[in-house]
Amino acid sequence: MRKTLVIWVMVLFTSAQLPAQYMRGGFGYGFFGPVYNLSPTVQNDLKVPSLLGDGLQLNGLSILAGGGGYGLLNNNILIGGSGFGYKISDATPRGQANFSVGGGFINFGYLHIAKNSMMAFPYFGIGACGMDLRIKNDTPDDIFVLGSVTIKPGENKNFNSAAIGLEMGYAIKLLAFSIDKYGSNGGFMVGLQIGTYFFSGIDNWHEKNTDDVIPVFSRPYVFSPYLRLTVGGGGFSQQ
Repeated sequence: MRKTLVIWVMVLFTSAQLPAQYMRGGFGYGFFGPVYNLSPTVQNDLKVPSLLGDGLQLNGLSILAGGGGYGLLNNNILIGGSGFGYKISDATPRGQANFSVGGGFINFGYLHIAKNSMMAFPYFGIGACGMDLRIKNDTPDDIFVLGSVTIKPGENKNFNSAAIGLEMGYAIKLLAFSIDKYGSNGGFMVGLQIGTYFFSGIDNWHEKNTDDVIPVFSRPYVFSPYLRLTVGGGGFSQQ
């Protein structure tokens, strides 16, 4: 009994002297992949018969591109940022519309898998974006009237707005090194992210050159689910 007690005391004492495992580091990446643009207010405003007509379809697939990065704090907490952009266009017999979205986020994540050559984490972000809309009038003699702004046949004009946004998703990354080995490790990383953006307009649409407000357009809101391939690199240190 006495020997057993002595052994347990020695084990506890030895364990207490072991330093706690601590990991820090960071990584950066570029990304691209499909995104599905859902912008019902923009599409509905343009589909009226006096503008581009019912055949317009801006709700559809596009290609998303951008980049980002994270720093690792306290073993699990990820803090970083990202930027992105995409555009989508469509045309009817009455004209053309080009809609583009670009912005950035402050991102936060929780690293809940970091083993061997793999890491995975959920993430969310808070950010903002700018939206641009170019409208071209292809009719022979109709004038598009947008409040005080008009678009004559053969003419195109640009409009812009702004929105605040949220992002949420899940990321899986495969590493060309082992993340959970003691010491410093780093190298190439590739991965997938599945997530979505949601943007709600905080400003009316304005004509780009004159800054005139377009009262016939609603404030935009956009929902954009995506799948992104990420390519980059990073480094981590286990202590």
